[in-house]
Amino acid sequence: MNKMAAIPIVLLVAACAGPQAYYGPAPEPYRANPPRTAPRSSAPSLRQSEQPTLRRLPGNVPSAGPLKTAMIGSYMDNQERDFRAHLRGTGVSVVRPGDELVLRLPDAMLFEGHGDRLTVAGRNALATIAVIARHYDHTAIAVTAYTDGSDTEARTVASALTADGVSARRITSRSGTVVNGGAKTRRIEIRISPQATG
Repeated sequence: MNKMAAIPIVLLVAACAGPQAYYGPAPEPYRANPPRTAPRSSAPSLRQSEQPTLRRLPGNVPSAGPLKTAMIGSYMDNQERDFRAHLRGTGVSVVRPGDELVLRLPDAMLFEGHGDRLTVAGRNALATIAVIARHYDHTAIAVTAYTDGSDTEARTVASALTADGVSARRITSRSGTVVNGGAKTRRIEIRISPQATG
């Protein structure tokens, strides 16, 4: 068969075959892809996740035992070690003048704005101080507010320590004088003094 005769036969077969049958489900019509957007996250914002949570305190803290005059040095050494270890990174500084301890808490870290409402970070720091103070229970605690000339902040700190189980009989509170009136000098000081029993 020559090529000229083959072409009409091929065209005739193609015309008779008709459209191909489709035996599956109809294909879905084309849809343009929706624009890509970042998925909404149910996680809290970074600012919320950075907020510290209030720590829970142990209910029962055993006493370090009675304090005799000859034991004061080692008693305060151990207490200083515990304060430094557990308050590291909180913004609270620990100073050791003689046989006393002074904890310095910056006003800005402890209170919200210029009020007397405690921040969560401040509340956690005071909760930690309370646990250690409950253990070393042969000490007197003097809270002094070097802030605005009133003792409101000092009473707030004393109340927080009492609420966390420190005996109110051990705590006094008062206001102090802010040197130069600078914001950096605004602070709360907690002075811890040994109380020997013999």
